[in-house]
Amino acid sequence: MVSVSPQNPNETLVTSDTGENFSITRSDNPNNLTSWEWYSQNVSYDFNKENVDIITVATKEAVRTLDGLRVYVADGNRAYSIIYNLNTAGAVQYPNVFALLLSKFSFSQ
Repeated sequence: MVSVSPQNPNETLVTSDTGENFSITRSDNPNNLTSWEWYSQNVSYDFNKENVDIITVATKEAVRTLDGLRVYVADGNRAYSIIYNLNTAGAVQYPNVFALLLSKFSFSQ
């Protein structure tokens, strides 16, 4: 099921019957930081690029955590967090769905 988070109107949730969900959250990026800059200044505060993977999402350079469950991508004055939340699930059940979500992600105006 796809829905807007009741707690955050800038967050879209894709939920499964297993308790897992994917969340896509839009955040402000007023200084037009790159994905790496935004991630290191707003999420990790770790400035070592060896602690992440650099990938491409929607033709933009993106940051993926080494566990593969979190991706951060900036586009102009917006930044997006695309997260695979295991919640109560003990293991990743839908890695291919997450990969498909990342491959189909696009920026809207």
